[in-house]
Amino acid sequence: MAMSTASKKAKGREWQQAIRQHIIDALSLDPELVVSTPMGCAGADVVFYGDAKKAYPSEVECKNQKALAWWDAIKQAASRSADWALFVKRDSRSDPEVVVLPLNKYLELIKEK
Repeated sequence: MAMSTASKKAKGREWQQAIRQHIIDALSLDPELVVSTPMGCAGADVVFYGDAKKAYPSEVECKNQKALAWWDAIKQAASRSADWALFVKRDSRSDPEVVVLPLNKYLELIKEK
């Protein structure tokens, strides 16, 4: 049975809000400065303001889909900023949750270690 549009949006919204909370917790950010945008809005899925933007300057794109057009999702994430991250979750519980980053961002992260 096919999933309704409302169910798909709810699934995506839950993933988006989970990513928001993971970033808030990891960086000890003020939750009022990190906003999960409404589904269907143009722009980033999670928006950072003030000090939160300084702590996490990347654009956030979230995908929670059974099948994903990877290059289209990457293009969407990269279209707003050179500094972006794509968070991907698949319906299957056995599949890992992943983050896709531009190579230069990944290299910056490993150099910081």
